[in-house]
Amino acid sequence: MRVHRLILVAVLACGGAVSCSGSKTSVACTPSGPTQTVQLQDFDFSPSCIGAPAGTRLVLQNTGSVPHTFTIKETPIDQSVDAGAGAEVALTGLTAGTYPVVCKIHPQMTATLVVS
Repeated sequence: MRVHRLILVAVLACGGAVSCSGSKTSVACTPSGPTQTVQLQDFDFSPSCIGAPAGTRLVLQNTGSVPHTFTIKETPIDQSVDAGAGAEVALTGLTAGTYPVVCKIHPQMTATLVVS
């Protein structure tokens, strides 16, 4: 009985997630609408749930003091963005679906891209 309570406490502490890995990536995020600008600030993507139609462009703005990448896993998209700089990413060639996004320099920095 005590083990069941400990498991329940652990699950509740993790917000119901299977793991407390610290990742902000949600496999099933639902964007509030099309995202046009993604902020790379400190060690977070904002928003962390990015929505965009296929073939569009995202504006990336690094408002932090260190460089980051906007890397969409299992795609050729890997854009470096220097501190205080901006860049654009074309979503050309991506089909509708959900893609994990990561900063290769700071792998704890994650987001989810939902292409419609």
